[in-house]
Amino acid sequence: MTFRIPKTPRIVFVTENVPEGYMSYGLTLIGADVMWNRTHGENTVVAVIDTGIDYKHPELKDRIIGGKDFTGKGDFMDDNGHGTHVSGIIAASGIKVSGVAPKSNLLAVKVLDKEGEGQDQDVADGIAWAVENGAEIISMSFGSQNPSPIVRQALRFAYKKGAILVAAAGNEGDENIDADTVDYPARYPETIAVAAVDAKKIIAPFSSKGPEVDVAGPGVDIYSTYINGKYVYLSGTSMATPHISGAIALVLSDCKRIMGRKMTPEEMRNYLIMHTEDLGPKGKDDAYGYGMFTFNYGASLPSRSKEIKIKLDRGFTRMNGIVQIGAKVAVVDGKEINMDVEPFKFGDYVYVSARFLAEQLGAKTSFDASGKELTISNSKGTRLADFADLDC
Repeated sequence: MTFRIPKTPRIVFVTENVPEGYMSYGLTLIGADVMWNRTHGENTVVAVIDTGIDYKHPELKDRIIGGKDFTGKGDFMDDNGHGTHVSGIIAASGIKVSGVAPKSNLLAVKVLDKEGEGQDQDVADGIAWAVENGAEIISMSFGSQNPSPIVRQALRFAYKKGAILVAAAGNEGDENIDADTVDYPARYPETIAVAAVDAKKIIAPFSSKGPEVDVAGPGVDIYSTYINGKYVYLSGTSMATPHISGAIALVLSDCKRIMGRKMTPEEMRNYLIMHTEDLGPKGKDDAYGYGMFTFNYGASLPSRSKEIKIKLDRGFTRMNGIVQIGAKVAVVDGKEINMDVEPFKFGDYVYVSARFLAEQLGAKTSFDASGKELTISNSKGTRLADFADLDC
């Protein structure tokens, strides 16, 4: 079975003339700079399963800590460009363009050839090798409409070892939101399936749709590194996926610093979902999943020393509720309510979605620019309550 790079809808142009310190709109949308005063992804390892990486590129050469070729070429040097572009979105060091996690470490796993195609056995071997060589995050911007038992087995192995698996939903979208066109491996439950939005947060027309989609990321006209020292604008869920992989590297790095341990794959999935901006129909949908991931609405991990102060006023009434860790049904004032995100325990805390709580009050949630204040508003946008001290 063959896996391949999803067909790319648009390549705008390739250029060597990049303004110093250029920051892609994608970094702004996901709020990478919100996290940069805390971490740049230090002490994390991201495996890029792709066409290899241009290990001579100035933006990437110091970020690569290892790699292996599984195509028979004998070298993990990128001879296509796709893997180098994806890698720059994750970890470009900021000479001319910055990645989401510019101090994260990369493993270059070449499983796709010059044409962007590869065999499922090579993909499976590449995933296993990455895990055995320290990969904590595995970024996969390729796909197939057909399942592969050996790739699924490799993904299960990686998941059980604690690797966080991120995969492109695919570029097979159409105007029918009910059509399920999500590629494998993004269809598998072990992965976080990523759709693509543009600079206006609108779902890209090419982005594959289906119930497997978890979150969305920037994926239209994304500026990043390319082979032979160049830079290029590319579009696709291939570009959205490394935005999420880089964001995960930031969260993982911060978690290690604060909590002294890694997040499990399921904890990370819940974290991502709870930090999305709902852009489609209310709740989870087949285009955006739970919404576009962003740090702009808060980036906190549990604090060891601070508590959240809650003030409810202007007509709020008390509600009594029961939630169960791992269950998607809560009991609020004696009524069963379905939840999009399961409550989960992290350290000494139990996390419950603020959006869910607000919806039970007929309200909406929004964070300020600092990510430290959460406003709950009624349908007219009037401030009703503040949640403060959300920083770690």
